[in-house]
Amino acid sequence: MSKAKEVITSIEENSKVKKMARDMVGDGKTPNKYFLSISNDYDVLEGSEIYGADEVLKKFKSQGKMIDVYDSYSTAKAEADSFVLGKKSNGVLVRRVTIEDRISGVVYERVKLLNLTTIESSEDEREDIGFTMDKLGDEFQ
Repeated sequence: MSKAKEVITSIEENSKVKKMARDMVGDGKTPNKYFLSISNDYDVLEGSEIYGADEVLKKFKSQGKMIDVYDSYSTAKAEADSFVLGKKSNGVLVRRVTIEDRISGVVYERVKLLNLTTIESSEDEREDIGFTMDKLGDEFQ
């Protein structure tokens, strides 16, 4: 097999794996897996309402990347903690780090938040792993 054909085959296989992973998020099945992704998306606080950047900025182009799939939440969370919001990683200016799982969907998110009143940014962190912990019981990692 030529080198070009190997690269094309590898890209096609990787795309199939990513599609399969996207289809698994929130499907409620076990074994549970944790999917870590990063993106340049951020939230905008306008008054007391929070909007996605794409809802407020017409020219905003969302870019993101799935980093990896993990067997345990603690491993996925440790990797998520290694990303610095506002720094470029894996070709993406990271403004949002997300962990999703098969049981609940989104279980963790750390995101840049832009306050339109003060024009200051901060970080917002959300963790909602309780349902997954309850469902998995002693199997939760």
